[in-house]
Amino acid sequence: MLRRERFYRYVGFDVMNNRERWRRVRLPRLWLDWLRDVVRDANHARLGFASWMYVMVRWRGDVLPADMLPVDVEIV
Repeated sequence: MLRRERFYRYVGFDVMNNRERWRRVRLPRLWLDWLRDVVRDANHARLGFASWMYVMVRWRGDVLPADMLPVDVEIV
């Protein structure tokens, strides 16, 4: 399921165009970020990759799947 999904990470807000900017994140990059959090002993990361992804999407909101992105965003 995760292999077909495209994920995007929040880059910043473009004040000139009044748009959020998002960049595509590849799955290996997400795995490396997850392993970094495991080494740093983050509670949600120790529960597994799926739990970590849930926290990234649900609570932090800096990583979103493509179908959850708002309409008026700029992909960089």
